Amino acid sequence: MNWFVTAESDVSSIEFSRKMKDMMRKSSFFLNLFKKYNVPIDAIDDHLSFKIKKINGRHAQSNSKEIILNSKLFENDDFFENHVHFVIHELIHWLTRQREKKYYFSDPEEIESFTLGMIYELDRGRNKKQIYKTFFPIINAHFEKRQDAIHLFNELYENAVKNLDKYTC
Repeated sequence: MNWFVTAESDVSSIEFSRKMKDMMRKSSFFLNLFKKYNVPIDAIDDHLSFKIKKINGRHAQSNSKEIILNSKLFENDDFFENHVHFVIHELIHWLTRQREKKYYFSDPEEIESFTLGMIYELDRGRNKKQIYKTFFPIINAHFEKRQDAIHLFNELYENAVKNLDKYTC
């Protein structure tokens, strides 16, 4: 019997979690991945857990706190040899969520939604000063330095002006 089947309980998830986290701390691949997403490797200690359980129709899934792996991945005692790529896939989702928690505007949907909101206001005849009055307080609330918020507002505004004709006739 393999490691998971013989210990199919919370203990196995705890042991697996320990093994994965050790692997991440020692692997230049994982360390570079965390660096790319600007998430410290120590975040795995308090903000990431692994669970192993039956998941119908999926190999793995994740949220902002855990990566859940289908117990079927452990049946042949070859997880670390053949299935770590499922952890990597879900880890990207987790890292993205961690980065978004830390920096609201790293989410492309947020950038697009602000830009499109500005395009709408431009189409209604609003000028930059009016758009600034509406959008800047919201943007500024997500920054420690006002200058960074001004820089992002200007980028978003320029992008809105550049793309105005794509959304208006």
